[in-house]
Amino acid sequence: MAPERAGEVVARLDELGLPAHPSEFRRGAMACTGLQFCKLALVETKQRAVDLVEALERRFPDFDAKARLNVNGCPNSCARYQVSDIGLAGGESAGDGNFQLHLGGDLGEGKAFGQRVRERVLAADAEGVVSGLLSAYLAGRRQDESMQRWLRRQPAETLAALSRPPVPAGAPA
Repeated sequence: MAPERAGEVVARLDELGLPAHPSEFRRGAMACTGLQFCKLALVETKQRAVDLVEALERRFPDFDAKARLNVNGCPNSCARYQVSDIGLAGGESAGDGNFQLHLGGDLGEGKAFGQRVRERVLAADAEGVVSGLLSAYLAGRRQDESMQRWLRRQPAETLAALSRPPVPAGAPA
């Protein structure tokens, strides 16, 4: 391909939903095959991960840090939820499903499994929970602090409070 046509290729990839310059959310997302293809899965994962990434891209268009979001359909860890910044692991089915929430895992310099912060996050609440965590990170991070490091320096009680599902408008608090 001629170098002067690179712009055309990038534009065409964008039209196909394959951005040449993906957001940090898209770059850092992983999902197992979930209910669609796995008999062990308890929840749907692929479309949920796509929807979550798209929602985060709309809500945080200028997000400038690495954010690894792994969505797993069961506790078997095909999507490695324990070693991501934000890991959602499929739990017992409850209508539309639910997830355990694990935070702060890493296989890099600070090797550690993420800590399980919530036993149950309803699938419908996942976007609000993740958005709340990202908002808190952006507001409270130190200069050049990674999300993983920020998560690790938070006390368990703080992470539990930050990861509470948002209260719907008009509902009693």
